[in-house]
Amino acid sequence: MEKYGQIRGAFSVSISGSVSVGVTYEFGWVATNKNYAQYYQTIYYSHGLGASATSNGILIKANKGYKPTFSDWKGGYYSAGASSQYLSGAIGGTPGCTTFSIGLGVGYTFGFQNNKTYSVNVGKTALIGTPIYIGGTGSLMTNKYIRSCGQP
Repeated sequence: MEKYGQIRGAFSVSISGSVSVGVTYEFGWVATNKNYAQYYQTIYYSHGLGASATSNGILIKANKGYKPTFSDWKGGYYSAGASSQYLSGAIGGTPGCTTFSIGLGVGYTFGFQNNKTYSVNVGKTALIGTPIYIGGTGSLMTNKYIRSCGQP
C-alpha cells in the first residue's frame, strides 16, 4: 500500500445530458484511510435519456485481493445508475474496487419517463494535483477545508 493509504470514499458533483448517447462530467475528491484527499475528474460516455446535475457521496469497497490507492482511482471506470425526482443512485467501479453512490440534485426528463431515468456510463478518470493531508478531520472534508490545506 502506498504511503497515502487505501481509498475509502469520495464526494463529487456531476452534470449530464443525453438523448440515447450523451456525456457526463464529474468533478470531486477521493479520500483515504490515512487522511489524504486528492481532486479528480471523470468524463463519461453516457447512454440514457434526460439531463441532471447532482452532488454525490461515494462509498468505495475494495475488490477481493485489492487495496486500491489514488493511482487505482485513475483510468477506466464504469457505472450504472437510476434516479427518481431529486434522488439518484449508482453502482460502478474499477478493476480494484466497487463503488456505491447516492446523490441529490435536479434533472429534466420527458413526460413519458414519470421523473425516472436510467443510465449506463463508461469513462476515464484523471487525478488533479497532488494528494493533500487533511488530518484527522474526516467530518470536515469540505472543499473549503481541503483548499485551506494547500490545494489550489
